[in-house]
Amino acid sequence: MQIDPRGMNKTRNPQDFFLPTGSPEDYWWPKSKTRLRVAWVAPKAIDGPLPGMTPHRWNGQREIWVKENQACLVLWRAGFSLSLNFKEGQAEARVSRENDWQSVLRVLYFFGFLKEPGLLLHASSLVHRGRAYVFPGASGAGKTTIVRLSPESPLLTDEITAVQLTENNQVLAHGTPFFGDLGRPGEKLTVPVQGLYFPVKAEAHRVVPLT
Repeated sequence: MQIDPRGMNKTRNPQDFFLPTGSPEDYWWPKSKTRLRVAWVAPKAIDGPLPGMTPHRWNGQREIWVKENQACLVLWRAGFSLSLNFKEGQAEARVSRENDWQSVLRVLYFFGFLKEPGLLLHASSLVHRGRAYVFPGASGAGKTTIVRLSPESPLLTDEITAVQLTENNQVLAHGTPFFGDLGRPGEKLTVPVQGLYFPVKAEAHRVVPLT
């Protein structure tokens, strides 16, 4: 993925858009030729929903407007807008806050991994003895707590883990620039997956196999 600085506020360095998230080029990225143009604007400068867009509830309270077909995807919510043209491999984003830049990256990573095949999991993950341990869970399940209790283990993410299935059916986990309460992105690593472990709060540590 290439970043086009045109349209950005000239008072800011283009790389500022990736801090503290980190540039997408610093992480594993699907074979994509998408060129992304980013504009850093005031919230009021972001146009409202376009005609034909459908509103959806996001996070139980925030409204996001969507228009999607096989050729393109258009998203809008207060704070950012994103237009993604699949046919031409072009994308244009307008963001008003640095946190909104993570929202843009999540969409791009999501569609990029669909081509691999792969997917993004709402999960923290870390590396132990050369294998990735992935911990999916809802907010508050303990994903960030697990990685905080393992400071000696390389971090892939405490928020969103990228998982890829290779041609020889090997399952890999990739470090991503996404972060939650930990406040820092994962490391640039690609590691075979040992397993998925769903955190449950309890008084003692134990592993219970799932069917």
